Amino acid sequence: VTVINGADNTTVPVPAGGACLQVRADCPIVNWLPSVFASDPTLNQVINAWSVHPYPSSRDFGPKVNRSDPRWDYGRIAITHQVDPSLPIWITEVGWSTATNCVDCVSEATQASSVHDAVVRAVQEFGNYVTRIFIYSMDMSNGAAGDREGNYGLRRSDDSFKPAWNSLVGLIQNGV
Repeated sequence: VTVINGADNTTVPVPAGGACLQVRADCPIVNWLPSVFASDPTLNQVINAWSVHPYPSSRDFGPKVNRSDPRWDYGRIAITHQVDPSLPIWITEVGWSTATNCVDCVSEATQASSVHDAVVRAVQEFGNYVTRIFIYSMDMSNGAAGDREGNYGLRRSDDSFKPAWNSLVGLIQNGV
């Protein structure tokens, strides 16, 4: 099912919100979606995809880190897929901050490697059900040393591109 805009008949997919499972450090995974579907059996007629933000914990872990509990790493994508394997997954946000005075931030080189590996893993390992990936973010970093949120950008505060941008361009040019 897609939403159709009557003005120009454009169809728009409808992904379900970013976290299909309740994931908390102080408790096991709570698979709350069966209860949601039980309360409204028509919900699956509206949703076209799952949206997930597979940020690792700690945030400086790359997408190749596979912990014994995938709730805390990029492997969360596979857990989300298990909720309803008939729906594709959109990675609607993932990235690594390059703030220089932040415990779980990374260097620009590590950001580039992690962005590259996130895209490659999405395509190679999860490609039969991951249909979109959005890297956070195209914004310029603000350059503030301790501001994690202000330094996810693929551009520096002077508007020059970080190596992660070049990594993405290379993947696109090589058809990944």
